[in-house]
Amino acid sequence: MSPKNEAQETSRHWEQRKLLHDLESSIENLDVHKLDVTRLKELNVNLCRMTLDRNSELKPHFFAPRHDYLPQPSDKILDEFFAPDPWPSSDGTASEDPYQEAYATHIFWESYAFHDVNFLDDAPWRSKDPGDYTPFGSLYQYDAPAFGAFETVDVAGGQYPHFKAVIYNDLEADNETCFRGELLIILRLMLGQLRKIRLLHHNIAPVLLVSLAGKRARVLEAYFDEGSQSLVVRSSELYEVSDRTSASKTFITLAEYFLGDPAGNTV
Repeated sequence: MSPKNEAQETSRHWEQRKLLHDLESSIENLDVHKLDVTRLKELNVNLCRMTLDRNSELKPHFFAPRHDYLPQPSDKILDEFFAPDPWPSSDGTASEDPYQEAYATHIFWESYAFHDVNFLDDAPWRSKDPGDYTPFGSLYQYDAPAFGAFETVDVAGGQYPHFKAVIYNDLEADNETCFRGELLIILRLMLGQLRKIRLLHHNIAPVLLVSLAGKRARVLEAYFDEGSQSLVVRSSELYEVSDRTSASKTFITLAEYFLGDPAGNTV
């Protein structure tokens, strides 16, 4: 017997899940790994620009920036990040492939964001092992070009369906395309949230990605738009980590939104 007051899925909610499930299947079957605006429109994905300026109307809709201003990364983190050949390949030479560079960026950004700032002490987020998070589908592809998740966080309970992740793609990023891997991770996280009984009363399950590719990073905000019946993917500019100045700016900017609170109406 079903317990009293158990949430029931509405037809509206089910139809959204079906549309997103069909989209995930279509993208999974693609043999291209970078999708331009024209190809995305054919798939009913609306790629548009977003800014991480907290004073702009074009900032993320469902994810607020950190309420306080963050400190600069320590000299220790930057010194180690820019040490000569910190990530040698198996043959002893310096590794410059996009995955290794993204991995190095994540290690030092994580040290800054999760330890120097220590956001979990005063935020609703809880960290989850991305390898264990498979409520809909895997967040990883190991065949080239590989993609996957370094970090995933959500909120316990039923108040917020928001989800955040730090991901990688073993490709070079540009401002004109979106990665197939980014879209698959977005859709699998979104579908996972929409399947949870505790979140069935939410009609939007927004996802925020910090997407790392080589020495570049961007933030993506994604949600389902009921009016256009499309997946909206809003992309920030690409941020560089090529020197101490650009790395400091990038670390702070990414952390401001990854460590901020949920926002927006999702019901």
